[in-house]
Amino acid sequence: MSLPRVDAGLLPAFHLPMRFFLTALCFALAALCWLGLAGPAVWLTRWHPVLLGVTHLQVLGLMAMTMIGALAQVVPVLALRPLPGAARLLPLVHLLLLAGVSFLSLGLGLHRGGLLKAALPLLAAAFLLVLAQLGGALLRRSSGRGSVHSVRLAGFALALTVGLGVWLGLARALPGRLATSLHLTDTHALLGLGGWVGLLILGVGSQVIPMFHVTPAIPPRRLQVLNALALAGLLLVSSGSLGCMRCWYAGALLLSLALAGFGLQALHLLAQRARKIPDATIEAWRIAILYLLVALFLFACSSMAPLSLLHSMKLQLAAALLVLFGVIQTVILGMLLKIVPFLAWTHLQNQAGLDFERLSRVPHMHAFIAKRPGQRVIRLQAAGAGLLAFAPFISAAHWPGLFLLALANGWMLLLLGKSLKTYLSCAKVFQD
Repeated sequence: MSLPRVDAGLLPAFHLPMRFFLTALCFALAALCWLGLAGPAVWLTRWHPVLLGVTHLQVLGLMAMTMIGALAQVVPVLALRPLPGAARLLPLVHLLLLAGVSFLSLGLGLHRGGLLKAALPLLAAAFLLVLAQLGGALLRRSSGRGSVHSVRLAGFALALTVGLGVWLGLARALPGRLATSLHLTDTHALLGLGGWVGLLILGVGSQVIPMFHVTPAIPPRRLQVLNALALAGLLLVSSGSLGCMRCWYAGALLLSLALAGFGLQALHLLAQRARKIPDATIEAWRIAILYLLVALFLFACSSMAPLSLLHSMKLQLAAALLVLFGVIQTVILGMLLKIVPFLAWTHLQNQAGLDFERLSRVPHMHAFIAKRPGQRVIRLQAAGAGLLAFAPFISAAHWPGLFLLALANGWMLLLLGKSLKTYLSCAKVFQD
C-alpha cells in the first residue's frame, strides 16, 4: 500500500487522539442503548426529550470527540507546524467534553436543569480552547488552502452553534428569564448539522480523499465556489434567526447546495481513483454521501406546502436520522478505519528511526485493522442507518435498526482496542 508522507514530528503522541476515538464510540453505544430503552414511542415527536439527548450524544459525544482527535492530527499537517502545548491541552479538552456532553445529554433527556447549568460552562470552555488552539494554527499561513478555508468555515459555524446552544441551554435551565423560540432551536440544529458537521466533512473530505485514496483533488475554483455558497448560507441563516424567514430559507438552500455539490464532486473523485481495490473507507464515503443527498432531498420535501404537519415532521426526523447515523457515524467509522492504523504506523516508523531492524518489525497497516472486518462494520452501519430512518414511519424498523448499529459500533470499538494493543506491544519492544 502506498502511504502519504507525513512528518510524525508534527503530530501529537498516539495516545492523545486515541482517547478521543475510544470515548466517541462509547458515546455512540450509549446513544443507541438510550434509544432502545425509550422504545418506538420516541418517534412520535421530534421534540421528544430522549431525541434531544441522543442528538447531542451523537453530535458532541461522537462527532466532536472524533473530529477534535482527528483535527489534532490534520491541522498540524495543513498548517505545517505542531500544536503548541498539545500534551496538556488535549487531555484537558477531553475531560471537559466528557463531563460536558454527559451532563448536557442527561439534562436534556431527563429535564434536569441543574445538569444543564453544569454542562454549559464545561462545553463552552472546551470549545473555546479548541477554537483558540486549532483555529490559531489555521489562521496562520498554511498549505491546502481550499480545505483550510472549509475547516475555518466549519469553525465559524461551530462558534455560532455553540453560542446559540448556550443561550438555548440557559433558557431551558432558567425558564422565563431568556427569550427563546422553536425557530431558534431549528437555527441551532441547522447551524450544527448543516454548518459545522457538513462543512467539516467537506473540509476534511476534500483533504483526505485525495490523500488516502489516490484520487484527483477537487479543482480549487470549485472548492472556492462551495466555500462561498457555504459562507453566504451561514450568514443568511444567522440573520434569519433574528426574524427574517426568507433569509433563513435562502441560507438553508445555499448550505444544501454547497453540501450537495461536495457530495456529487466527491462521488466523481472516488470513481476516478487510481487504485480500484475494494476499500472499507471508500465504501463508507460513498454510503455517507448517498445518505447525505437523500437527507437533503427529504429535508426539501418536508418544506413543501401540501404536506400535513405530521408528515413534514416525520420526513424531518428521517432526514435527521440519515444525517446522524447514515452520514456522521458512517464517515467517522470509515475515517477511523483509515486514520488509526495510519497514525499507529507513522508513530512506530518515527520511533524506529533509521534502525533498519526495527523498521522491518513495524507492522503493516492491515495488521492493525484487517480489511474484511472493516468492510463488515461499514455494511452493518449502512444497513442499520437505512432501517432506522424508516422508524418514524414504521415502528417495526426501530429494533433491527438499533441492533445493527450497535453491532457495528461495538465491533469497531473492539477493532480499535486491538489496534491499540498491537501498537503498544510493538512500541514496548522498541523501548527495550
